[in-house]
Amino acid sequence: MKSETNTGRSKERPVFSPELSVVIGAVDAERSIRGCIASVVDACRDLDTQVIVVASTRDNTAAIVRTDFPFVQLVEMPADTLVPSLWAEGIARARGNKVGLLTGHCVVDPRWARDLSVAIDAGAAGAGGPIALARDASTLDSAIYFIRYSAFFPSSVTGIARVREIAGDNAMYDKEALDSHANSFGDGFWENEFHELLRAEGKYIVMSESAPVVFGRSFTLPVIGSQRLMHGRHFSAWRANGRAAYALRIIAGGPFVPLVLFTRIARRVWRVKEYRQRFVAASPLVLLLAWCWALGEIVGGFDALSPPRRKLPPGLDE
Repeated sequence: MKSETNTGRSKERPVFSPELSVVIGAVDAERSIRGCIASVVDACRDLDTQVIVVASTRDNTAAIVRTDFPFVQLVEMPADTLVPSLWAEGIARARGNKVGLLTGHCVVDPRWARDLSVAIDAGAAGAGGPIALARDASTLDSAIYFIRYSAFFPSSVTGIARVREIAGDNAMYDKEALDSHANSFGDGFWENEFHELLRAEGKYIVMSESAPVVFGRSFTLPVIGSQRLMHGRHFSAWRANGRAAYALRIIAGGPFVPLVLFTRIARRVWRVKEYRQRFVAASPLVLLLAWCWALGEIVGGFDALSPPRRKLPPGLDE
């Protein structure tokens, strides 16, 4: 990885702009942040790269970054800040022509930076890769993995394909596309909302199966439970957008959401033989986290019924 003071390739951007900025949202990541940053450095060794860690922790994550990785730009935010807000802060500070997003609980493949960069250079506004579960992940880590990433399991299919969604936890975006919607990130960078904006403009995102990350040691149960609740709350309030009938359907359907989520995840897991036994062991925790999300959706439904009206990002107003 070259120094971030090296001249970037683009003549349109300032001479100090790197080719790539990697933003790592780190929440209580002291067990995994060293491996995460080391893997990013390895994957970006031939690229002019700016690495930004935006930390929201009660543990020693920030101290580890400051001591072990002095070349990394460290930004500290209040405890309990959600990852989308950490990403938004990092995106605002990014100077690269492309911006990669990760969490501090993931380790990237050596091909990660190159393969996602190639996809962006080929015309995609965003590119992502699959997310795999570490072999030494605990039962709780496995439950977190299944509840968050079942739609992004590694596949035997190779190559690059256009998709509707990629996970922000393993993504790279064209900086100009991000900059054009910077005013929509005031409440955080929520990738599903951003992807809708891209589609409305006729842009597309892709999945590159050769750019995986591995998810391993992560949150405690109270932290992930709180995060699932807050994410569910944001998602349902954003979707309802003050529409009373829609919000009421969310509230009424909330008790059924855990079963729907669990069934959907189980179907995906059963296609991946190596994950079946781990899913069975983690299933009580998967259900618990699904209930956290469902409770958040119900609260978000009530939020949507309450003034002031929650606005959609620009371009999605009905």
